[in-house]
Amino acid sequence: AEKGHFHLYGSPKVFDDPTAFKKTHIISIELTEQGDFSGFFVPNHWVTDDHLRPAKEIAEVLSHFHTFNNDHSVNINIWLTAIIREFNDVIMGLLNQRDIFLGNMSLAEKETYLSNKKVEKICERGV
Repeated sequence: AEKGHFHLYGSPKVFDDPTAFKKTHIISIELTEQGDFSGFFVPNHWVTDDHLRPAKEIAEVLSHFHTFNNDHSVNINIWLTAIIREFNDVIMGLLNQRDIFLGNMSLAEKETYLSNKKVEKICERGV
């Protein structure tokens, strides 16, 4: 069972998008109670309130993604970056799954789903 997680975001600058005001949620990394890596999930939009981007836009920057905001632990930065690089295909699979799932909804259905506080995760995958 998941006991913690990291949310990873990309700034509008990463996406070369000067019109966006919010960061884009990339993926969440799940941890066990012991702090071990256990998988990934894509949270519902109400959880992150981010700039939702299609998977193909995220794919363009994912292979170059690296963390550097945690000045307190270089090791965590290295670990998070390595997880993203090693599991790129899994992450993109989840993001594509999200896009297909949401793409099968009408605009009204999608808006209702993305704001439904009973749904915290759109999709997830253990490793």
